[in-house]
Amino acid sequence: MSYNILFWPDVNYEPGHWRPVMSMAQKVKSSIGNCNIKFLCTPECKPIVEKTKWPNGSRLFGDEEIETILKDLFPIGYSSLANEKPEEARSRIDHCLKIASGTFDNLLETFQPCLLIAGYFVSMEALLIKRRYDTVIRKRLGGSLPEMKIIITTTFLRHPNEDPAITSLRFLVHHAQEHSSKLMRAAIGEADESSLFNGSLSSIKDFIEPLENVVELITCPKELDHDDFEHRENTHYIEPCILDTDPENNPAKDVNLIYATAGSRVRDYVESAKSMFQTLRKMINITAAKNRKLEMAVGYTLAEEFGSTNKITIKEWADQAASLKRARSAVIHGGLASIKESIYFGIPPIVIPMGKDQMDNALRVVDKEVGSMLMLDDLSEHGLYNAIMKAELNSDIKKRLDKMRKRFEELEAAEPSIAHIKKALGIM
Repeated sequence: MSYNILFWPDVNYEPGHWRPVMSMAQKVKSSIGNCNIKFLCTPECKPIVEKTKWPNGSRLFGDEEIETILKDLFPIGYSSLANEKPEEARSRIDHCLKIASGTFDNLLETFQPCLLIAGYFVSMEALLIKRRYDTVIRKRLGGSLPEMKIIITTTFLRHPNEDPAITSLRFLVHHAQEHSSKLMRAAIGEADESSLFNGSLSSIKDFIEPLENVVELITCPKELDHDDFEHRENTHYIEPCILDTDPENNPAKDVNLIYATAGSRVRDYVESAKSMFQTLRKMINITAAKNRKLEMAVGYTLAEEFGSTNKITIKEWADQAASLKRARSAVIHGGLASIKESIYFGIPPIVIPMGKDQMDNALRVVDKEVGSMLMLDDLSEHGLYNAIMKAELNSDIKKRLDKMRKRFEELEAAEPSIAHIKKALGIM
């Protein structure tokens, strides 16, 4: 028996949300025989998948495994435009109407997926695909196909109340009743306005019911999350899903090297990132840091603002895993992917949160004593250097970081994600 699996991490270009899912897909390829994979990618996100490689240097996903979708609605450059109104971008409904009306029908009919592994931020889209497949496609093909299951991958540490079902309910309630009802009716192939899915709150609750008990995999060990967070029964913390495409490459640590990044979405907070990098540049030249070196991944937006020196290496983008393997510490913005990778490679993170969930992540780092945190408004070259030294030399941080790192490695080896995927496929 073969297993056809669709992956759809996100609409937007946010590699921090894609890398864990690609790590999961890599494990699926290695662990589950007779599986066929297709990655759904908007044009802007397609290169993320294309550039991911096996340790031997060959591409992890071939052209036949990548499906470019929604080209007109999400052209290259969309993520930059979406930064201006991020909430509006997340709540847009035009592509959802296309999905509900059948824009993926040909793919669903030919590929016939038995499992859709979708990112948290496309939970609504995943529900529409499932509704469309289970009611329209299966009926069109004679009803002999099994229903398609969903697994939601959550690549950040969310509050227990913000589950995929609530997020999708909020999405439908946000839009006018006529649009929500049209969307729901289209997804199940009903044009009659007297349909039970009339856009009322009760009909919306009925529509999102498949998400109420959906299996959700949080791509992070529970040990890093707040101790008092309790999720619903089908939500599971799993391994950190670190994408290391060259695991055999383990260079010696450069005890003088500090790695710094503001993440792949640096354009979201370009002035804050610029300020952080400027302070880092000043810091590396103070007397106390005379033997230290700095590698900064500043992104395309700020590449022209900074130049390499004998003490500073400037990169637009870095192979972050390779950089962290060599560095002694990391100054980061607080995205979960960067925090997890720092811990996994035994590097204490010094977090300077700039927005989104980064403050909450920074508080987790401090609470778990695996690194340190600074506020951008209070940032100075000497204060930053002291925070780096504290993170590198504090015995409690070193002990707790090592314990957390070992837990990360243990879970990566155990691959709980694969157990959940196999269960969804009926393999175990």
